[in-house]
Amino acid sequence: MKNVFHLFPFALAIVLLFGCAPSSGEKPDTTDQQSGTNRSWAAPVREMTDKEYPDNPDISIRHDLDGQFSHPEIRFTATASPGVFNVTILPGNEKSSQILMEALNIVELIPGVPEHIKQDAYLERIGIINQEWNRTQAAFGQGEFKTSGGGFEKDTLVRVDIARNCLNAGLWELVFFANQEGKEKPVYHGWFNFPLDLYAELFEQRNNIPYEKYKSMLENWVSPPSERVNLNILRRVDSENPVKFVAKNDKMYPIEGERKKKYKNIIYPKDPKSMSDFLTDDARFASFISPGLYSTTEPRVTELGRFANLQRIVVRKTTSNNPQHTQTTEFEMTFNHKEKKQVTRWIFGGIDLSKIPSLPENEANKGWHKPIGIANHGFSQSYKDLVSNPVKDNPYFSVFLDQEGRWLDSHSLGIDAILMHFDDQNKNLLHLWPLSFERHAFVGHYVVTL
Repeated sequence: MKNVFHLFPFALAIVLLFGCAPSSGEKPDTTDQQSGTNRSWAAPVREMTDKEYPDNPDISIRHDLDGQFSHPEIRFTATASPGVFNVTILPGNEKSSQILMEALNIVELIPGVPEHIKQDAYLERIGIINQEWNRTQAAFGQGEFKTSGGGFEKDTLVRVDIARNCLNAGLWELVFFANQEGKEKPVYHGWFNFPLDLYAELFEQRNNIPYEKYKSMLENWVSPPSERVNLNILRRVDSENPVKFVAKNDKMYPIEGERKKKYKNIIYPKDPKSMSDFLTDDARFASFISPGLYSTTEPRVTELGRFANLQRIVVRKTTSNNPQHTQTTEFEMTFNHKEKKQVTRWIFGGIDLSKIPSLPENEANKGWHKPIGIANHGFSQSYKDLVSNPVKDNPYFSVFLDQEGRWLDSHSLGIDAILMHFDDQNKNLLHLWPLSFERHAFVGHYVVTL
């Protein structure tokens, strides 16, 4: 932010660790007022200057009014409906307004696991952990939030986002948008500690699992061990076929959208000429660190050399074991390391191909994409989409396995998601684009003939 009019005291030390770093586990400075359905919690909001956050990718795309508004505190007030809260964001200067989001389903922002996954303890664990480790951001458009009080902010905002970021339990963010030059541009960014006592309560409500079972892993970034994954718990395979594909890694990806604003945080290769330049264990990106910011001072190590040589792609028709027994499509990509004798299998399924858009390659950034994990929401979506596609029914999954079928941590590998779209000229061609750690870059492009 260019200027900050109010910087509320904040009790979380910034920990410079690789990747989406763990927090200190310290509870936020919150209040919990017990009064029946009107129970409320409050948390201070932190705001940062450009000097404090020099690697902020939004600097190049934000609104001219960035830095004008301030919000020192966010409050969550329980309603009569379990897991549903009225959220109030308080103004911190004369230019700012009070913001209210009514009847917000906070539970859907808390990590969860579908009921049919619980029969497998290991899948339950990696499912819950990966949801906390992947950003979930809900957008509230005009008519979905209210503004009041003084200040011209109420006449400016067109969108208010609340995000559980991809770090330890409790590290959340606020991002507001205003229109400029025909685009929605970030105009405010704040960080807060979601109350951990409320987080624990909602976790148990959502999953019917004691929070203590996963407390340490969620709050202190404890990576699960590498064990064999039983994919049959997730789905039944109805048919499978190997498919033809063309690798286009010798070309550069379109530097647009999120890739454009994050390009400056690519540490190595510097000035890449093709996606192949990334497919080495020397590839490095800015880490995402507590409380939720990018830092080039601690480069994120990757193992992208694992994805240098794609050997085969298999497409499967599957039936999810979710309550609806959804008919879905699954892909398995098998890679060999650039130099080592190392096999990596990437399996992502539970996909409804009717929801995949048709796009030209230069608009790939608009493609359908989802993070690594089980039953994940997207990185960012409207609040309406979030609540209308609950985790408990979600057939989607994406996992990396070694040649023995053991789980591999995507954060260590350096891949965050798969993006896909059909060809705009030939509907039998499906484009697959692996996205790097924190979606800084596309690190592959494969055109599959279905």
